[in-house]
Amino acid sequence: MAVFLSASVCARVLSAEWNSVLVKAILKNELTCVDHYEEDKVYLELKMLHVTEQGIVLHLNDKDSINLPLLASDSRGCYILWTNSKLLRTCYGCGKKFYDHCVNVRCPFSQKPHTGLAPGNNYK
Repeated sequence: MAVFLSASVCARVLSAEWNSVLVKAILKNELTCVDHYEEDKVYLELKMLHVTEQGIVLHLNDKDSINLPLLASDSRGCYILWTNSKLLRTCYGCGKKFYDHCVNVRCPFSQKPHTGLAPGNNYK
């Protein structure tokens, strides 16, 4: 069983540049590696996280992976912090937050990847 420290307990601070690279890689692969969003947290798919001798690795898709220098967890799962949460939109089908595509498997429109946007609308 792996133990993850809360971001508030961990003294290591990520540089803004590295956090930007990390978040861009994750958002580009939102459908495979993001579980859900809450405020300033991007919750990751647990099946895509692996602990190795080199640290925690997030498999972005079936080919690419990235090392996570910092991973936090709470009762809802494992997440990274993200300060640009205002870029998130709300799915009109299920009401969940998303960046590019709704990742909620229980969304009424979840049979195929969708943008969660009402036709002709950019934001809910």
